[in-house]
Parts: sequence; structure tokens; C-alpha cells
Amino acid sequence: MKFKDTAKAPCYLLKNTKYRVLIQSVVILFVALFILVLINLFIAHRSTKSTEHMDIIGNISDLTLEIAIGAQHLALVDASDSQANQQIVERLQQKANQVDQYMHKLAQYDQQEQAMEKFSHIWQNYRQKIQQLSNHDAQDRLDLADYAYIEQPMIGKLITYGYNTYLTDTYNMARYSRYLQLASFLGLIGYFVFFVKYTMRQMQRDDFAIAKAQSEMQDIMNTVKEGLFLIDSHFVIGDNYSQKLEKILGRKNLAGITLPNLLENIVSVADIDATKKFIHYLYASNVDEALIQDANPLKQVQITFIDENGMAHTRYLHFDFLRVVHPHNQKIIKVFVSVVDITETTNLKLQMQKDKAAYHEYITKTGYLLSLDKALVGAFILQNKACIDQIEDTLNTPVFDKPSLIKKIKTLIIQTDTLKYESSTLGISQFQDSAKHLADELKRLARMSDIHGQSFTAFSTELAHYQNMLALTEQFINQPTWQLENLSSTQYS
Repeated sequence: MKFKDTAKAPCYLLKNTKYRVLIQSVVILFVALFILVLINLFIAHRSTKSTEHMDIIGNISDLTLEIAIGAQHLALVDASDSQANQQIVERLQQKANQVDQYMHKLAQYDQQEQAMEKFSHIWQNYRQKIQQLSNHDAQDRLDLADYAYIEQPMIGKLITYGYNTYLTDTYNMARYSRYLQLASFLGLIGYFVFFVKYTMRQMQRDDFAIAKAQSEMQDIMNTVKEGLFLIDSHFVIGDNYSQKLEKILGRKNLAGITLPNLLENIVSVADIDATKKFIHYLYASNVDEALIQDANPLKQVQITFIDENGMAHTRYLHFDFLRVVHPHNQKIIKVFVSVVDITETTNLKLQMQKDKAAYHEYITKTGYLLSLDKALVGAFILQNKACIDQIEDTLNTPVFDKPSLIKKIKTLIIQTDTLKYESSTLGISQFQDSAKHLADELKRLARMSDIHGQSFTAFSTELAHYQNMLALTEQFINQPTWQLENLSSTQYS
């Protein structure tokens, strides 16, 4: 889906429940992965620190053991051998300095171990005795040797305990890492299962919704009384159109052909060119749709076609063109076309015009009305107008269910029978014939199984014809007798 403003796309995705759940799950996945990475980094850091502690404690263990051996060696060396004593003392002080360095590093870590804290107290005394060594003081050397002998077992225990503590911590971190990896693997599998199930369920819902929409659209297309279809900017008819369209046009398999090709044998070349230009205007967004509707060249089209039985049919069609606008970017994407069969209405109008002309000619050439009393003709007109008013009130009453429509027809039959009686009072055949046509049309409607609001079109047209004759009669009797000759030129609509 394309959007005019790309900044609106995330908003649309978040508002849509389908996409919102999917986005939330992806966000949760990334947050979970981020947390897992942080935990892994923490475990790796903790394991590294524990390993460094172990290395430091191991070095301290080696150095303290060497110092203890050096202290015993110093105690056994002859005091007169100053050179040997000096070398041993220097080595002891060197190793003590190394222990100090390692203890300093150990103290910088956040994670402290209690055994090494106890060792630190012992080492302070140990370090002080090493610092106080002198080549000339045999007692200091003996004190150091005794101290080393006494404290070395405790030092060994403390160092071993501290080493094992950090070793256990390393094992725990490794175990936690394995657990975390297992949990991550299971979580990814669970997310994958959720994603697949959700996606499949959503796809099933979408497929069902699409199938339902297509079915409903097909039902609509098969039910509507008009010919409906879409055309693109190249005048190509879309794949979906109403079933009635083929019956109206007397042609099958309309999908994929162009509207000009469809109209080739129906209208003139000039009308086809005008239609193409009209559709181009509809695709022009800067042109007001309402203002150009009068330029529609296909408001009334007469077609003649041969059906499957070889019978020729003549029909009058009305084409309507409407823009289909994209809901987001307001771009004109299609043109909606409706085709209505107006044959019945057109034929009734043509017949009404003929009847009107015949009656006009009748009353202008006959002196029959002149022989009648003007008051009698006036009463005739008033009575008929009253009947027509009742009929129009009933006709214009909105009803929506079949029982109400049947009741409406029965009421109209009674009112039309009254009109038939009133129409016979002057003995003018045109009124009588028109009233009979009204009654016959109602009887036809009463026999129909499928009745709807548009079923009264023929009745309304004939009623309008009756009113026109009544108005023309009223106009005639109100004219001065010397104007009768010019009355034939009077236009009434």
C-alpha cells in the first residue's frame, strides 16, 4: 500500500489491529534480544573478572610459597655470608613487592572475597617482617622463618578457599550462560511458533474476509438491475462487472475490452471521440466532476442488437460516469460506469408525446368541447384533479416491504377506478383510454412477484400524460374562441 505522506504509514500500521499486534511482537522480540545481549555481556564480564581473580590468587599462592621457602632458607644461611644473605633478602623483598602489586589489583575489583580479606591482614604482618629484614639481625630472620612456618598453612587454606570461590563463580556463570542460551533458543522457537500461528490465522481470516467480500460483491453484481463496471485511464473494462451488463448490451465476455471498442457499432464516431475526451476530463484532477457531467455524450443511446435466437432488439441506454478516488492520496484511480436500460421509460415518453400531439390536434380541430357547458368541463377538471391528487399522495408514500407495496397497489386500483369513472363523464376517448392504461398497469403490477419502488415508473409516466391532457383541456376552455386557431402552436411541457 502506497501513501501520499510516508510519515502517516507508521500511524496507519499502529491503528490497524492486525499490524499493531505484529509490530508489538517484533518490538518485544528486539527488547528480549537486547536484554539477552546485556545479560550475556554481564555474564561474560563476570566470568572474565572471576578468571582474573583466579589468576591473581594463583600468582599470590605461588609467591607466598616461594617467600615461605626463602624465609626458611634465610634462617639456615650462615650469618657471616653477607652476600648470600643479601641476595635472599632482595629476592624476598622483590617477591613481596609482587604480592603487594597483586593485592592492589585484587582490591580494585568490586567483587571481594572474605578469605582474601583475611589473607590481607596476615600479609600485612608478613610484609612488615620482610621489610624489617637486616643482614645483621639473625633474630629478624628467625622470626620471619617462624612466622612463615606458622602462617603458611592458614595462608594456603585462605588462598585455596578464595581460589575455589572464584572458580565456583566461573562455573556458575558458565551454567547461567548455558541456561540463558537454552532459554533464548526455546524463546525463539516459541516466538517462531507464535509468529507462524498468528500469521497463518491472520491469513486465514484475511482469506475468509476476502472470499466473503468477493462473494457479497458477486451477489450484488448478480442482483443489481443496472450494468456496472470500471474502466481505467486507457478505457479498459475491468474483470468484475454486473451480470445485468451483458444482458443490457447483448454481448458477453466484456472484461479486458475497451469502451470505444464496445461502442463502435452502437454510437457514432463523433460520440466515441466525445466520450474519450469526457473520460480524459474525469481523470483530470483539476476539473470539477459536477461541472462536466452535462458534457456526457451518452446520456441517451439507442442500440440495436441480435440475440441468440436471431431476434432484433432496440433499446435506449443511459450511461453515468463517476470518479473512483483513492481514500488516502485522493488520486483518481478508476472511473465507475453505470448503464441503465431506459427503454420502457423512453418508449412511454415517446408514446405520451404522440398521444399528447393527437389529443392537441383533436381538441383544436373539433368543436365538441365548445358544445359543452363550460361549468361542466370545469367540474370535470376539478373532480379529476382531486382524484389525481389522491393517487399522487398514495404513490409518493414511501414503503419498503412487499406487503406494504401490495397494499399500496390495491389502494391505487380503487383510486384509479374512481378516475376511470370520472374520465368517462365527458365522453372523450383519450381520457378514457389513458385511465384504462393506468388500471391495466396496476393489474400488471399486482401479478408481479418481484415488486420494488421502480416498478411504478410506467404508471407514473402514464399518470403524467393524463395530467398533461387535463391541463391542456383547462387551457383550451380558458382561451377566447377567436384564439382557437392559434392554440395548436401552444407548447406544454
